[in-house]
Amino acid sequence: MVRGSVLVGFAAVALLGCFRGGFLDDTCEQLSGGCGAGMTSGGMSSGGVPTTGGVASTSEGSATGDASSGSTGESPGVKFDGPAFRIVAMKIIDPHIFIENPLCIDASAFINSGLTTSLMTKETNLILLARDFDPDAAQQEFWFYRAADCPVDEEYCLLDALVPPTIFISFNRDDENCLVVDTNTINKNSLPDLNLPSPPCVVSPKASLPLQLTPELSPITFYQGQFAAHYEPDDQDPTELRDAILFGFIPKSQAMMLEYNYNGSAINLWSVIRGSDAADACPVDMGHPSDVDLLDLDPNDAVPAEPGVFLYLNFTATKIDFYAPPP
Repeated sequence: MVRGSVLVGFAAVALLGCFRGGFLDDTCEQLSGGCGAGMTSGGMSSGGVPTTGGVASTSEGSATGDASSGSTGESPGVKFDGPAFRIVAMKIIDPHIFIENPLCIDASAFINSGLTTSLMTKETNLILLARDFDPDAAQQEFWFYRAADCPVDEEYCLLDALVPPTIFISFNRDDENCLVVDTNTINKNSLPDLNLPSPPCVVSPKASLPLQLTPELSPITFYQGQFAAHYEPDDQDPTELRDAILFGFIPKSQAMMLEYNYNGSAINLWSVIRGSDAADACPVDMGHPSDVDLLDLDPNDAVPAEPGVFLYLNFTATKIDFYAPPP
């Protein structure tokens, strides 16, 4: 990987308006061994962080037992075993989003504000479910859902049966580094703001991860996507995932398929990445290095590394009750 910084543009820009264009729905990167119910084991990097071998699945988790919603006393469905966490705060850390017209302005704060609103109003619902939770085990299954039905005035969410989860065979860590970030994929000026969770924590392997930031938008695939989070207050009965981080690579070919509306104008996602080859991208200068990265999506073929950007997001998730719809 070479870099300027990482691709923050995607998620951030999604909140400025309506994207249109084709996405790779629920696809798996070639490095992760393909899609489907089958699993591949994750390797370990020299830094102690899983490098490959995510799991993507279209199967749903088991749910047992009925529970009542807090306000009505009626059961919203069948409760899933294991703790579930809804992301309640998320912030794009890198790269910053620069809009060329009328001037090269940093729109990152505005975009993060929109993301915050979408999470607070529960328009965006991202769920991490730890099925068969065992904090003392070396490995722990986490199911990532990019959409769910979460009533605004309730502390539970309902499964969206039409949206399959991505399943990560993740790693529990008690006394090791939770995550080692490749500094070649992030602007060094962003590093002080990046979450680096401390033990006890959970770390996923790297795999393709579809992410959807607002319900009207199609998901976009993070290649070599990964998350890590600190168990708060402890790993025996966590109520939050704190100091958490989620990141992945978005190729130029996908970024160019996206457009969003900004002040009545259609702006291409690739154009808001500083240093990209888009005609209206902001240029690189001494204070703002390029945010373009290169990644070889398939080392087994002769195709050269593809340009794109790594997107890094900080997040916090709180424990909720998670239900499957009643039969």
